[in-house]
Amino acid sequence: YQRRVRGECVAVISNNKVVETFDRKFQKQASTVAIKRPTSVQVTNKNVVISDKSGDAYSYDLSLTNQKYLLGHVSVVMDMVLTPDHKFLITCDRDEKIRVSHFPNCYNIETYLLGHEEYVLQILLLSPNILLSVGGDQKLLLWDLSSQTLLQTLSSNHGDYTSVSYTSPYLLTCNKQSRDCLQTNRQHSHTNITTRFRS
Repeated sequence: YQRRVRGECVAVISNNKVVETFDRKFQKQASTVAIKRPTSVQVTNKNVVISDKSGDAYSYDLSLTNQKYLLGHVSVVMDMVLTPDHKFLITCDRDEKIRVSHFPNCYNIETYLLGHEEYVLQILLLSPNILLSVGGDQKLLLWDLSSQTLLQTLSSNHGDYTSVSYTSPYLLTCNKQSRDCLQTNRQHSHTNITTRFRS
């Protein structure tokens, strides 16, 4: 189950392949059944974008019709994000890769961000140019999208990350044994992460 909100549209995906859109009062607007189980969803003012376990990503209009193929990975797409300007769709997969593609013409690949040694579980934008990724290699990586470089690597001593969430300036990371709260610091356009507490 995953939900994304953009403007007046709320898009929801579930493990039973159903994709639904609602208005902000949670009145259902449209519904469709995806070909494969969806793994992630993003919403723009005009489109709903989903990825699936076969490694593909598609876009629909807000009425969930007019499906358009966007891109394909060799393995499962684990997560994806759209940059705030909607110029790039960033996807990650089970084969250690993060792919940055031009949106909506995703056949035009801007770059790959390669730094993980296992599957990439989740990606988050901390700002328009700063991307966070967590993977099955027990690592949290911080990327600069403008320069396409790796800024920082943090390793977990408590097993694989299972989820991460962000509310500026704090990150909450979880694994099976603990939760970490991390703080992001920005100085002169440079971003880094420091540990604040562990529970």
